[in-house]
Amino acid sequence: MKAAVLEGPERITVRDVPKPKPGKSEVLIKVRCCGICGSDLDIYRISFGEGVKRIMGHEFSGDIVELGPEVEGWEVGDRVVVEPSIVCWECYWCRRHQYNLCPSLGFTGIVIDGGFAEFVKVPAYQLHRLPKEVTYEQGAVVEPLAVALHGVRLSGLKAGDTIAVFGCGPIGLLTIMWARAGGADKIYATDIAESRIAAAEKLADAVINPKEVDPVIQITELTDGIGPDIVFECSGSAAAEVQALNLVRRGGQIVILGVPHEEAKVNFMPFVTKEIGIKGGLAYASLLGRGEFTSCINFLKSKRINISPVVSAKIALEDIVDKGFKRVILAEELKVLVTPKTSPRKDS
Repeated sequence: MKAAVLEGPERITVRDVPKPKPGKSEVLIKVRCCGICGSDLDIYRISFGEGVKRIMGHEFSGDIVELGPEVEGWEVGDRVVVEPSIVCWECYWCRRHQYNLCPSLGFTGIVIDGGFAEFVKVPAYQLHRLPKEVTYEQGAVVEPLAVALHGVRLSGLKAGDTIAVFGCGPIGLLTIMWARAGGADKIYATDIAESRIAAAEKLADAVINPKEVDPVIQITELTDGIGPDIVFECSGSAAAEVQALNLVRRGGQIVILGVPHEEAKVNFMPFVTKEIGIKGGLAYASLLGRGEFTSCINFLKSKRINISPVVSAKIALEDIVDKGFKRVILAEELKVLVTPKTSPRKDS
């Protein structure tokens, strides 16, 4: 079968690899669509270490084509979306269904081979049914959609709240969508990339470019000197984390969804004097049919959420570097979906 193999920093090769065989509690999936994630970009730049080769891709949907002997409740031909979490099932957090806090947490596409391939094997517990009303392309966006929903739930958002979103990549844009669906009154956003600003302008009440205007001053003025009730930091920028602290209203909430790229020097006094709350959001906690993944699939099925503003390109597996990773790194694309085509060869 064909797969995109990360062989070193910024070195992906699309080549033939052996087709995986599912273990006793695993299924083999024919991949229909797989998204390029921001965390994939980080790994692409540095790789997994010398000598480690891996097939990335953890945002994917497809069809079951083979079942392990101990898999129950699934059939060949079932349409599925994969929740890529790998957990221990035994720790304090797993026993409380807080799977995203498992100390052994890993992800398909990071610790084991993922969906940038024609076929991928996964543990059966990662499967969610993909209704016929939800396309494979929508299914591939369920994972980042669940990340954003988890963050909005953590924030305690209430109808009528004013929010700010720093960073309008896919997670930031999806956060805006969930906040709007949850009843947010005013939504202000920031970004420096033209493509992301253009996308955010279709969803937010105002979009500020921090290279041109101080977002703290601008959004404070737009909120009559009060500041937003909630600030979602989705960029991973240390400067944005400090700006969030200075911007949020007294008694407000900050939610960190962006993976920090550098250490932020933070003065904790405003947390005391403004009674600010701060939370980090890590992935989602949905395994075994619970939580954010199920909610996202239901919202897509009922057409209560529209992910089309986030998806900017669909490409073939062979184009994953030039039309995928390179363009996303340059912010020339938002969410790029990769669509492998199954080889007709019997030995694939």
